[in-house]
Amino acid sequence: MFERYRRYLSIAVVISDVVLINLAFAIAYWLRYDLQWFASVDEANFVSYSAFIPVSLTLTALLLGIYKLNGVYDQPRGASWFDEVYRLMTGTATGIILMVFGIVFLFRPLFYSRLIFFYAGVLVTIFLAASRLGKRMLRNRLRRKGLGVDRLLIVGVGEVGRTVMRHVVAQPSLGYHVVTTCEELAWAPRHIWDAMHTSARSSGRVIIVTGANPGFSMDRFALLLATSVRNVTLVQVERRVNSSHRRPNLVEKTGYRVTPEAFASGLRSGSIGHKGLDASARMIARGLLWPYHDVSVDIEPVFDDFSYETCHGVEI
Repeated sequence: MFERYRRYLSIAVVISDVVLINLAFAIAYWLRYDLQWFASVDEANFVSYSAFIPVSLTLTALLLGIYKLNGVYDQPRGASWFDEVYRLMTGTATGIILMVFGIVFLFRPLFYSRLIFFYAGVLVTIFLAASRLGKRMLRNRLRRKGLGVDRLLIVGVGEVGRTVMRHVVAQPSLGYHVVTTCEELAWAPRHIWDAMHTSARSSGRVIIVTGANPGFSMDRFALLLATSVRNVTLVQVERRVNSSHRRPNLVEKTGYRVTPEAFASGLRSGSIGHKGLDASARMIARGLLWPYHDVSVDIEPVFDDFSYETCHGVEI
């Protein structure tokens, strides 16, 4: 559906460009030969508009080709209106120069005014820039109704996940509904949460932060079970995961085969320990209408004399 929507929109843009280019050339003829702006036209050099129709059609085909080569019809997602107008300006200037060179200097028809091409270039740029602004307004309106919006899944933790999320949230023009498992965003800092909320609400987007934990196993699942109890006074969630057969970096985060000193150092640096435990606690507290601002996380190592071998053949 979304690909078809984009294809129809691209076809509509090209058709509107054809109409606006020819309209701009017709107005340029009116300014040059009827109003005679900046310079008068001798009666001997006066030419009817019908003589310019082949020129207008040739200019249209030339500009469409240049726009395609210049990337006007292949704008990257999130490109600004100014970027698009700049490409239009450079493409239009190139097309006008080629037309003037080809008609005036090669064929030398004395009845063709060079000033009309200047008028046409300015008007084409103005008309197409205005059409791009209208297209953006229409696209934003359609996206609010769910048309032309893509779904984006961000899987990641740490600074990389947050950076990608910030980039997407800061640009509603990208047109994404976002689902992310970035654990740090399950209970994001206030300024990040406000940015996500404002961006989603103002642009009609959906942003969902979810995951195994936080997101379900140690918070939403507990809240679901709590709905069967009339008065909840204590919540205790225990999750046991045998990570010895998981990927090596996850094994390292659990603190296997390290000394107590290295474990404590890893906790301080953040290289050891599961992210999101405090987020799960806050989500449960908020769901039960309990105070949730003061949350402390205490992680203590469990010493074991056994050794394990991971699925990658690494003994720990």
